[in-house]
Amino acid sequence: MRIAREPESVRWIFRETLEPGQSPVPAPSLWQGSAAVLLADRLSPLAVHLLGVRIGELPPEERRALEAADLDAQARSQAVGQQLRHVAAQLDATAVRWVVIKSWPLAARLYPTPTCRPSVDLDLLVEESDHAEVARLLAAAGYRETTTAATATYHRSFSPPEGSHGLPVELHSSAEPRNYKAPPASLILDSRVRYHSAVGALWIPDPVTERDLLIRHYCRHAGSQAILLLDLLLHLRGSRMQHELGALVALDLGRLGMEPVIAGPTRIRHAPLRRWMARRTFHERRLARHKSPLGTSLALARGPGAIAEEVLGFAWPRFPTPRWRREDDPTRGVPLWRLRRLLGAGR
Repeated sequence: MRIAREPESVRWIFRETLEPGQSPVPAPSLWQGSAAVLLADRLSPLAVHLLGVRIGELPPEERRALEAADLDAQARSQAVGQQLRHVAAQLDATAVRWVVIKSWPLAARLYPTPTCRPSVDLDLLVEESDHAEVARLLAAAGYRETTTAATATYHRSFSPPEGSHGLPVELHSSAEPRNYKAPPASLILDSRVRYHSAVGALWIPDPVTERDLLIRHYCRHAGSQAILLLDLLLHLRGSRMQHELGALVALDLGRLGMEPVIAGPTRIRHAPLRRWMARRTFHERRLARHKSPLGTSLALARGPGAIAEEVLGFAWPRFPTPRWRREDDPTRGVPLWRLRRLLGAGR
């Protein structure tokens, strides 16, 4: 099986983040063309932080691109901190149980600064029965719901108030799509813990549950985002982990030249995704991860029926339109809409 090798800049960032001061900075010639790759992998701000004054040794065009990405991440990080403080205060004023999964709490806890770990959205997990209350709070704060029939049906999406420079909010009733083996929302909420961050107290999953969610999230994205693997490794802090999806993660650790601290059984149904991941770098996967729906479904879904549903769901027509949305929950009515679309019955 052909194994794709990561650029030396990516390998160095992983080594330097996990074991600071142990690896020399790659030669300037090895950074040529790396800025675009690091930006896609969401590693640019972390690279700037780790390089420090040594960033001046990089080729000028790569240095300028990395510094521009870092400045943008700094501005976004400040805006997200204010956004999260406001959202948390609103939720704490109600009886709704909630946790922040993935994203910003990881940036604040695991990285040198929150800026080093860019986030693309804020993920809130609440009971499905509380969705209407949280949606009302977000609407009152100026958020606009953007959920459409093309949106994954396990979350609702909200764009931030205009001019706020915050991130979109995703409101989840489950941590992963329902056919995958993620812990149920009730278990996550029952075992949640309080984290006192720079923006105030946040509810987050307990460490054991969070590690399980991180590895499932990484594999669901077919290992297409290097930052998700770094989240998991920083969460482990050198300890070893056994997991049913561990062999998939161990593959990438081997590609990076690192000791596999995560292990698990090598199962036949994981083989298609494993081969697909082995032949592509993080950057290449990010550009083509939707080409592996069958491999992802085989690896993560609960059984044959769930796998078939996942594959059919991917092939079913997906076009954003509000026509078949229900006002109380825009994710409902999607199957009817897709059927009419497939039969050519109109938009």
